[in-house]
Amino acid sequence: MCIPAFKPERCIREEDGVSDVSKKLQQLHTKRTAEINESQINTVNSEKLYHMCQKSLWDDAIASKKAYFPPTFEEDGHFTHATAVPNRLLETANHFYTHTPGDWICLEMSNSALLNLGITTRFEDAKPVGDADVSNKWGEWRCPHIYGGIPGQIDGVVTKVYDMKRDEKGAFLSIEGIPLD
Repeated sequence: MCIPAFKPERCIREEDGVSDVSKKLQQLHTKRTAEINESQINTVNSEKLYHMCQKSLWDDAIASKKAYFPPTFEEDGHFTHATAVPNRLLETANHFYTHTPGDWICLEMSNSALLNLGITTRFEDAKPVGDADVSNKWGEWRCPHIYGGIPGQIDGVVTKVYDMKRDEKGAFLSIEGIPLD
């Protein structure tokens, strides 16, 4: 199908007046467009992206002056998971990472700085991390997948680093400095 040629307003039947079928098609397309726009607010055009990682792995990448790649980078499809919606961070961390010990941090990144380096970010459906599947509640989520590593040694890519707080069982409680309302 040729997308530019297909538009809901071009769905017209040759008939006197507008039929119930034509009206229904227009309603369905208008509703779906509104749903897509609503689910992508503050995501697709977001400048700020967030990625959570083990502090030790991030520190190693910075010390070696190499880009950071998450442990499941290849397994996940050669991309780095991220979000553009801060209030999803703790739910995501507690879904995927409670069994991974150690200190964790959250990186705030500039989407345009990544793009300027040739690193593509695609907003796609939520995807598994390693062998852990996504929550069934995340069907409407659009998540930025960064098709590359994070070059933390290049100024302007990582704009802030936040400490993540956990309890003694590994559950993530807060990210200092990010309001998660």
